[in-house]
Amino acid sequence: MMEKMEMEEMWGYVAANAGADTLKLMLKSEPDLPFDKRFAVMQIECRKKAKNKIPELLANDRFLFPKAISAEQCTHQQVAQFHASLFQPTDSVLDMTMGLGVDSYYISQRVASLKAIELDEEIAAAGAHNYAFTVVNADSVAWLTQTDERFDAVFIDPARRGDGGARLYGLADCAPDVLSILPTIKAHAKRLYIKASPMIDVTQSMRDLAPHLTDVWAVSVKNECKELFFEVDFGVECADV
Repeated sequence: MMEKMEMEEMWGYVAANAGADTLKLMLKSEPDLPFDKRFAVMQIECRKKAKNKIPELLANDRFLFPKAISAEQCTHQQVAQFHASLFQPTDSVLDMTMGLGVDSYYISQRVASLKAIELDEEIAAAGAHNYAFTVVNADSVAWLTQTDERFDAVFIDPARRGDGGARLYGLADCAPDVLSILPTIKAHAKRLYIKASPMIDVTQSMRDLAPHLTDVWAVSVKNECKELFFEVDFGVECADV
């Protein structure tokens, strides 16, 4: 992360060039800038890409994107608000896969407390800059295995890209493998919320999560299905699918 003075100068540059053509901006010779120009131009490009997805967060002119892909992969604001609505105001929540933190942010606004885990050091640092909730840079599975903390609910959005960028769909194929860590999550939380691909085999996933699966939602924005969302309540046993 840059020094505070460098950051302030960078934010001024980002604001002054908000409407600029980023390709032309990169080609422009500016050798005396006191900050990483590529990183600054990336902020401009990311804000353009994400302006319709997370307008509330981008009202903060210091909102930091750690990587270019963050703007492409982040959760739509309306979807994150739906996720947050499923939690109780008294809940303590663990987000095992923070990413850009859009879900984490909206859930944190709803619940009593939230802790977010992020494996990537740069992304975790950006999260600590952007948000007031606790961000931990760690492998979330290892962290959960070692901690004595307990939570009312766990939220997880496993990575759905494999080697070479191949798309993954099954709960056991993504990272972390949700099915293999169910016993660990159950030992630390009462409920689990899983964000999954809309292309997932719904029937098989329901069987995999039985007997504690209590709800499944197909979440759409502007008539486009963005995800399937599963609720698991470890205190409830339902009939097999």
